[in-house]
Amino acid sequence: MFKIRFNPVAFWPLAGLSVLLQASVVHSVSIGGVVPDLVLLCVIFYALYQGAGRGLAAGMALGCLTDLLSAGIMGMNALILGCIGAGTGLLRERVYTTHPLTRLLVAAVAGLLHNLLYYILAGNFHRLPQWHDSAGLMWGSVLYTSVANLAIAAFLERFAVKKVFTLT
Repeated sequence: MFKIRFNPVAFWPLAGLSVLLQASVVHSVSIGGVVPDLVLLCVIFYALYQGAGRGLAAGMALGCLTDLLSAGIMGMNALILGCIGAGTGLLRERVYTTHPLTRLLVAAVAGLLHNLLYYILAGNFHRLPQWHDSAGLMWGSVLYTSVANLAIAAFLERFAVKKVFTLT
């Protein structure tokens, strides 16, 4: 038997680094203008290991940092990532968090929700392109983020999760 111990001291610097990378250099790995959402992946990872309450807090914190470094509407990412963190945290006891299919599906649903909520909420403040004009980029972003989650989650798991073997 083993118990899984999450190490937040190792996770938070990596999460902060993901915010900086998302704001600066992640656009260099774009495919057709689509980039993976590293901050969303950190929120998903944290929420799956820590639960809904901490997932909400992590989503709000990382969303605020993202909003500070972006030219978007202040608080929009904090609200959306907080909701996604809480929703993903509810899955903690219901899914096998390290299974690749789980990682793909949770990232795909979270990415789709993130894009839809951002499009709906930002549409109240900005003039956005029509839905059918943005759909290709949204689906590309969901696909790219989902596939990137396999590598990012494995990387985060290596540094932030410890498996402690027990006799009971």
